[in-house]
Amino acid sequence: LTRLPPPSSLKSLRSFIGLATYFRSFIRDFSSIMAPLYQLTRNNTDGKIENWTEEHEKARQKIITHLTSSPVLMIFDPQYPIELHTDASASGYGAILLHRIDKKPRPVAYFSKRTTLTESKYHSYHLETLSVVKAIKHFNNYLQGQSFTVFTDCESLKATQNKQDIIPRVQKWWAFLQGYQFTMEFRPGKRMAHVDFLSRHPLEAGILEPVNSATTSPVESSNCIGMKYEEVSSKLPSHANNGKKIRPHGRKRCGFSQQPTTQVENKKVNLTTVSPDWFLAEQHRDPLISEIVAKLGSDDIDEEIQNTYELRSGVLCRNIQRHARNRCLPIVPQSLKWSIVNNIHNSIFHLGWEKTLETLYEHYWFEHMSKFVRKFVDNCVTCKMAKRDTGPRQVELHPIPKKPIPWHTVHLDITGKLSGKRDTRDYLFVFIDAFTKYCLLVPTHKLEAINAIRSLRSAISLFGPMQKLIVDQGRSFTARDFQEFCEKSQIEVHFIATGSARANGQVERIMGTLKDMLTVAEMHENRSWQEAVGDIQLALNTTPHRVTKVSPMELMFGRVSRPRELIVMDEEVSSTISQVDVDTIREQACAKITVSAESSKIQFDKGKAKIIPFAVGDLVYLKQEERNQCKLDPKYRGPVIVKKVLPNDRYELQSIDGRRSYKYAHDRLRKVPNASDIGPIMNLSDIDDE
Repeated sequence: LTRLPPPSSLKSLRSFIGLATYFRSFIRDFSSIMAPLYQLTRNNTDGKIENWTEEHEKARQKIITHLTSSPVLMIFDPQYPIELHTDASASGYGAILLHRIDKKPRPVAYFSKRTTLTESKYHSYHLETLSVVKAIKHFNNYLQGQSFTVFTDCESLKATQNKQDIIPRVQKWWAFLQGYQFTMEFRPGKRMAHVDFLSRHPLEAGILEPVNSATTSPVESSNCIGMKYEEVSSKLPSHANNGKKIRPHGRKRCGFSQQPTTQVENKKVNLTTVSPDWFLAEQHRDPLISEIVAKLGSDDIDEEIQNTYELRSGVLCRNIQRHARNRCLPIVPQSLKWSIVNNIHNSIFHLGWEKTLETLYEHYWFEHMSKFVRKFVDNCVTCKMAKRDTGPRQVELHPIPKKPIPWHTVHLDITGKLSGKRDTRDYLFVFIDAFTKYCLLVPTHKLEAINAIRSLRSAISLFGPMQKLIVDQGRSFTARDFQEFCEKSQIEVHFIATGSARANGQVERIMGTLKDMLTVAEMHENRSWQEAVGDIQLALNTTPHRVTKVSPMELMFGRVSRPRELIVMDEEVSSTISQVDVDTIREQACAKITVSAESSKIQFDKGKAKIIPFAVGDLVYLKQEERNQCKLDPKYRGPVIVKKVLPNDRYELQSIDGRRSYKYAHDRLRKVPNASDIGPIMNLSDIDDE
């Protein structure tokens, strides 16, 4: 707002008036201030502004001052309802992050960005969708793990949430949006004038955002509106910025939000850009370093030890040898350790602790550096959220006990979309009996709860209701209608933890084989895979299983069968047995299943790390589903709270606002570091007092 030039057209002026009017309830004497600007809109027929005077500019700057300071602008507080207002035009994208307090909007931050040459040619629907994506990415630190509402003037955008067939470009954007908890509301364009101004007046690439906001006031705001950074910097005393330009953004610390600290009144100093004067001052404040400096040159310290220290321009340095190289490095005082390590870790884009340590050894020294850096990186919030899993996982396999009873415990899952054809049955509900391994395939058109109920009713009509049904937390199974149907049928539904496919391994294991068979049917048969489902099901159930060594048909019905088109010899020639002793083969199969489960557990647990359980009340991050995000999105989201510890290393979790609950396995979680986990940290309040 402060960097934009005065409006050059009537349309541009009216757009600015629309932005200001939206927040007029917080601006005293709004009409009086805006009177000169209103006068320009009257009797203007050519749409140009030719007589822009100092009076008009003074009114515009006064409104901008109000819009970029309290009480209009406020600090983000998640306890209030969060709104994100977005808009787009061929020129750019605009967004405002707001709180709704006492039914009045209070902006937290503004966002404006120019479209690229390619984006400027997009259809308006695509631009509106992309504006939401870019705004959420820009305000990610505020919105991640929070419930919020997106307001847009594109009604088609809201309808996209319920569409099944969308083009790949939009589908990719919506895949990104699935990682956030938000609802979408439509508002007519005339009620979105405030954000329309930002979309039609984006800043050129490379222009810095203004210093003054609700969280930073480097100098008196009335003196800085519309000034360049160099001009603002020149107003600060030399010791506050050491002759350097003011940074437009504070650095984000690992575990804490570090706001820019260049406010003259409080004499804050950004310790991530430490000047020699401040470094020397902090060394003088450090009792241990001051004691060493005082004793240098005396007999209190052994001469050999004194040779390892050196004073350079008053700064105490340490002579060390590392990797066959001699270095003389300044000793970091206690109060600056965290800031300097954080600065180095940020500057190398959060590489691992070893590279952070080696980079630190190039410039600084303090005692126990290796331990401090490793603990710092292990508890870095950015690393925990952004990086993929490495090293041994904290996980164990917990096989489900198998009762030697057919159709007692059944695993159920649904395939992904198997073809792109419309008006065809594009999905399969897959039932697997945990004991006999009998497979039942039920085609369906959609993934809704009603389709899951129909498939389950079809299975029950053949074999009766099972005792236990194991499913994932897909929307078809978590729906109230599906659960009520299972309850009426006296079926115990067991939901596996999110992302833990191994808990439903019986059906997950066969999915790959099933898709291969369906592909073969499409390639070599003169029929569709939908027509071949019955024969594929028969082939799966008449071939011996890897563990039981007998076919599922034998264990289920006590009868040996064959695929429909299999050519066999006459009974006089072939010794094939059609009837078997079902009790005997079930007893043998049960023993083999037990041995296989024990062997699988030993194999799975080998090389895994010991599980360090979470406790009720711990804050943790949730692992993101890769299918719902882009490659560069954070790998974890949150935080959420552990509400209950469940058996088999699972947890019941709840969002911070208490609106959503989750069930996750231990290996899908990462603990949120506590302030005490990153060692000695500088006391910001002490620095402010100085």
